[in-house]
Amino acid sequence: MTRAGAGIKSARALKGHFDYISRGGILPLLDREGMHLQGRPALEEMAKDWASADAADSRRRPNAVLARPLIVTAPPGSPPRAVFSAAYGFAAAHDGLRHDFVLALHTDRPHPHAHIVFRALGDDGVRLIWNPPDLEMNRRRFAQALRDQGLEVDASSRLSRGLVGRNPPQRYWRALEQYWEGHAPPPRAFERTRREALDLAEGRKTPDGREIAVVRTQARVREAFERLAADLDRSPETDDRALAQGLRRFVNDMPAPVTDRVRMARDIRQRARDQNLSRERERSR
Repeated sequence: MTRAGAGIKSARALKGHFDYISRGGILPLLDREGMHLQGRPALEEMAKDWASADAADSRRRPNAVLARPLIVTAPPGSPPRAVFSAAYGFAAAHDGLRHDFVLALHTDRPHPHAHIVFRALGDDGVRLIWNPPDLEMNRRRFAQALRDQGLEVDASSRLSRGLVGRNPPQRYWRALEQYWEGHAPPPRAFERTRREALDLAEGRKTPDGREIAVVRTQARVREAFERLAADLDRSPETDDRALAQGLRRFVNDMPAPVTDRVRMARDIRQRARDQNLSRERERSR
C-alpha cells in the first residue's frame, strides 16, 4: 500500500515532519545519496536547505508545496530489511531520480512501513505533483519492488478487495492515535462520524444514499468476479477451474459493505444492550 500525505509548505512543518518520522531524531533517515542523517540538528539543517532552495526558485508560486510525504506499507510479518530495501529502491528509481528525498523505516506496528519525503522542487526545476494515476502507479511500482525482494504481494485496489469508501489520509490516523492516547482532541471527521452514528443508533436518523451506494458498488464488484468465475468454469484447463473456485471463496469472504457510521452505530447499540443486560443481572441478584 502507498499513501500520499498532505503537501508540506513551510520549513517549520518540514522540520516537524522530519522530527516525527525520525522519532525525535532517534531513528536515522537515509537520503538520496545513501547517507544516514541522525539527530535533530542534522534534520533541522536539511529542512532549512530545502526551504532555502525552494525560496530561491524564481518560478515559485505563493503557498507552493515544499515537500511531499509518502508512506509505503508491506504486509504483516514482512522482513524489515526487505521492506527497507524495497522502499529505497522504489524511491531512488522513480521520483528520486529528479528529487531529493529522505526515508525512515518504522517497525513498531504489524505492518512494516517506510516514510518517504520528497523535495517538491526537482533538479530540473520542475515541481513534483502526484495525480491519481501517479499514485496508482506508485502502488504498482512499490508492489514490484517488494516482489523483487522476494515478498508475495499484489497491488490490488480497495474496490477489488471488496472495501468501500476512501481510506482516510495518514494525518487522520495520526490525529486519531493522539486522541486515543489522551494527547489531543478527536479529529473533526471522527467526531462528525461519531455524532452521525449516535443519531443512527438512537433512531434520529436512518441510513441514506451513502449506505445504498456502497452496497450497490460492492454488488457490482461481486457480479464482475462471478462472471469471471463462470468463464473460468467453462475452461478445459484444471487450473482455470480451480481458480474459479478460489474466486468464489474470495467473494464469499468479502467484508460486508458497511460505512463507518453504520459500523459505529452497531457498536453503540451493542454496548447499550450489554449494559442493559448487566443491569438486569444486577437487579435479579
